[in-house]
Amino acid sequence: MGLDSGQRVLLYGRCAELRGDLVRPGGRPSAIGLYPSVMLVVCLMRKNLTQEVAGAVFGVSQSTVSRRWDLLRVAVPRQAFILLISRSTVFRSL
Repeated sequence: MGLDSGQRVLLYGRCAELRGDLVRPGGRPSAIGLYPSVMLVVCLMRKNLTQEVAGAVFGVSQSTVSRRWDLLRVAVPRQAFILLISRSTVFRSL
């Protein structure tokens, strides 16, 4: 996906701070957790997969992919951009 494991963990952490738990109190358990959801959205953005294909790859239905897309499509690129800016600031200061 173009991100190393450390970048994926940082992106997940940033999104987790914003989204919190994906399960509503008293609701059904999620078909897919937050980390795979973030990776799903990254994959959709980077690889331009259809939601049906992404669902097959991640082992969930197209409707689950659609819900995760709606939930995270704004947060993931915003947090990735913030991580990119913070890394370039660190490298510039060295």
